[in-house]
Amino acid sequence: MSTPSFTVFQGKSDQFGSNRYVASPVRRELEDFLKNHDKVIVDFNNVPNATQSWVDELLGKLFLREGRLLLARVQFKNCSANIQELIKFVASDRVREHEEMKSREADVGFDCCAQLT
Repeated sequence: MSTPSFTVFQGKSDQFGSNRYVASPVRRELEDFLKNHDKVIVDFNNVPNATQSWVDELLGKLFLREGRLLLARVQFKNCSANIQELIKFVASDRVREHEEMKSREADVGFDCCAQLT
């Protein structure tokens, strides 16, 4: 069986890829897609460029919630060199934050990450 693909569409906004507010609805669509599939391909074919804040809004919250597990579930396709670098930066930063939260959670004995949803 082939891995399902989630294509990031530009839509009608001329600010697509430029700020986090434009990425929020796309992230919610991706979250819904991930609920129905164990593994997905996220296709950036329609995204020629993006800002760090846009990539962080699209993927950062997912990495905060799932940590390294997200990397096992998601494969990125058709990313420009800029978007590749931004994904690497956001993934590294947010996975580190996720691991720090989990470490603090173990120290205090409760699930502080449940508040992220």
